[in-house]
Parts: sequence; structure tokens; C-alpha cells
Amino acid sequence: MRLTACPHCDLLSEIAALQPRESAHCRRCGSLLYQHKVRSISRTLAWAIAGLLLFIPANVYPILQLQALGMEQDATLLKGVIALIDNRLWMVAILTFLLTIAIPLVKHLLLIGVLGRSHRPSPRLARWFRYYHLIDSWGMLEIYMLGILIALVKLGDLAEVVTGLGLYSFIGLLITSIGAHISLDKNEVWERLES
Repeated sequence: MRLTACPHCDLLSEIAALQPRESAHCRRCGSLLYQHKVRSISRTLAWAIAGLLLFIPANVYPILQLQALGMEQDATLLKGVIALIDNRLWMVAILTFLLTIAIPLVKHLLLIGVLGRSHRPSPRLARWFRYYHLIDSWGMLEIYMLGILIALVKLGDLAEVVTGLGLYSFIGLLITSIGAHISLDKNEVWERLES
């Protein structure tokens, strides 16, 4: 038995070991306290490894290619950061680099490191999992994807826009990040790390 606080009404409740697909709800407000996810660690690890593999082509290959008046210009994530630096938008460039390249990469590496070694718990893994929680909400791939979609619509009238392999890899990276987030059972990981 372990105690957990309801995220909505702060009632402390004891949660017994749950069977697969069972869930525990708050006695006071009915909010979901915990849901046991089936094969969470292996599924999340698979999502994270797939995301890490897609991370390389998403950052190396062009996302978009503009063709106008016989000229071609391609855009990658890193070229976008460099363009911001060239225009002296230092803070925007730093934020773009951190939120779309550095933090998602560190998140995937931390998740793979923790889940891949969760059968041999250590204080270092617990620290890594805490770091993962600290930066979890800072990787904003969804916002960057929204910006890409807006650029596709706006630039479509001015030039011929060709989507590149980087865009498809970026979409795959976004899907794998969401899949890892959804399939991760944080309580199961903490239980393994505490054992």
C-alpha cells in the first residue's frame, strides 16, 4: 500500500496493488488517481528508441523546400536557429534551439537511460528520472509543428513548397514523443527505482 494525493482535491488515499488495466479513483471527487498500464516500461522504451532514431533525420534533412523564380531554398531545424542568430534574435534562437532540439533529445536519452536500466535500480537512475520530470513540459515539438503548418499555408501562395524527408521524420518524432508520454507509467518506474 502507498499513499497518493488527489491532483484535484488533495485527499490522501491509499492505493493497493492494481491488476493490469485497473484504475484507482478519488473517494471524494472521483478523479483518476492511478491507472495500471500494461507493459508500460517496454512500450515506452520502444517509443523512446523510435523517437531517438527519428531525431537524426528530423534535424539533418530538409523540412521544407521553397521553389520560386528558378531558385531553391531548403529549411532544416538547425538552419532556422542559424537564421534567427543571423537576424540578431539571440533569445528567440536560444529558445528555439532548446525547445525543439536540445530538450527533446535530452528527454529521449534520459528516458532510454532510465527505462533501459530499470531492472538494476540505482540513485543515479532516480536522479535522471527526476530530471526527466523537470524538463518534460519544456520540449515543445507540437508548437514548432504548428509553426511549420502555418508556414506551409502562408508560403503556398508565394512559392512552390515541397515537403522534405525532415518533415516526415519530424512528424514521426512528434508521434513517438506523444506515444512515450502516454504509455509511461511513472508510478511503476518509481516503484522499480525504489526497490
